[in-house]
Amino acid sequence: MIRCKEKYVQTYHNDGNYFVVGSSAMTKTIATRLKDRGIRKKNIIKDTFIGY
Repeated sequence: MIRCKEKYVQTYHNDGNYFVVGSSAMTKTIATRLKDRGIRKKNIIKDTFIGY
């Protein structure tokens, strides 16, 4: 999964949208990693699953 994300970030950077879905901790961690790589907040869409 991480390798796929890295390839996408390198290819599309801020021309792509990043849909992050999962637990609260996971979505927060991945969104932070994307921001650290220069992805704008408006390009990151988070959806948290609770109680699965």
